[in-house]
This record gives sequence, C-alpha cells and structure tokens, in this order.
Amino acid sequence: MRAVLKKPALLSILCATAETFKKESYLFLLGYKKNENFVIEHAIPFQTAKRNFGQVENISYREKLVINLSEFFWKNSQIIGDCHSHTEFGGGRWCAIPSEQDKKDSEQNGIYIIVGISVKRKTQQWKKTKNGGVLGSIGKYKFEVNAFWAPEDKKLEQIPLICPSAHRLNAFKK
Repeated sequence: MRAVLKKPALLSILCATAETFKKESYLFLLGYKKNENFVIEHAIPFQTAKRNFGQVENISYREKLVINLSEFFWKNSQIIGDCHSHTEFGGGRWCAIPSEQDKKDSEQNGIYIIVGISVKRKTQQWKKTKNGGVLGSIGKYKFEVNAFWAPEDKKLEQIPLICPSAHRLNAFKK
C-alpha cells in the first residue's frame, strides 16, 4: 500500500496548513484507489472547522455540503480520507505522526495525511524521509508530510508517500 499525492492536492494541503498556522488545518482527500495505491488528486480545505492549537473538529452538516459539492465537480473521484496538520504550538508535538485522538478517529480502509508545520530555522531542500514521507521548506515554514492507512483493525500504519511535485519545489529555492 502507498499514497500518490498529485500536484493540486499538494498545493491545497500546503496552502491550507500555512494559512491556519498556529492552529490545525483540516482537509478532505479526493481521489481513488487503484491496485495497491491511493491516488490523491485534490484536497478540499474545511474553512469552518473548529480549530485550536492541539486539534481540529469538523462540523457534520457542513461536511455533507462539501461532500455533495465535491461529488458534483469531481465525478470520478471520491472522498478517500482526510488530512490535518500538527503545529509546533499543539503541546510541542508538531511532528507528522498520529496522535492518540487521530488513532481513535481513523476509519477502516481510510487514507490519512498528517502535515507537521513549524517556523523554519534554515532552508530545507525537499526530500524523501527515512520513514517514507517528504520534508522541506517554503517561505518561512518547514513542512513534513506523511501518509497513513487504517486497515481492517483500524490501527494506523505509515505507508510510503509518492509526491514528485514536492521535489520540483527545490527549483524555486532562492
């Protein structure tokens, strides 16, 4: 199992995470499953999610609205999971790994992207990490992006994240 993150989804994820910095972001992942791959084509940010420094919560009736609109615009894609961020202000745990609450909220066969975001201390080239995610900086932020999958037992397992667009961001470094 692995996740393939397309350019439009990466852009939405990084923008939403930077926009809500200090508080967590929340996005739906639209795409499809093909063989052993989750192909993530788009990420739809939830503007009205209840945010704080350590968690984010969606509003169910607004979730239904976003689902209906996304089905109208992207007929070949479906909601296959979600994405949220962990910041350095959320109790010192900004890393892109699941919290205990993330583990409880996971749904069987769902795909989850977790983005760690912090203020960058130095410029970081975009690269693949040892654990299969991607890491790099843009502007004043450092990002770490990891993918997780919840198999039948709902225990989140990290899976490799394939994201060619992240490596192309290095061409724009100053």
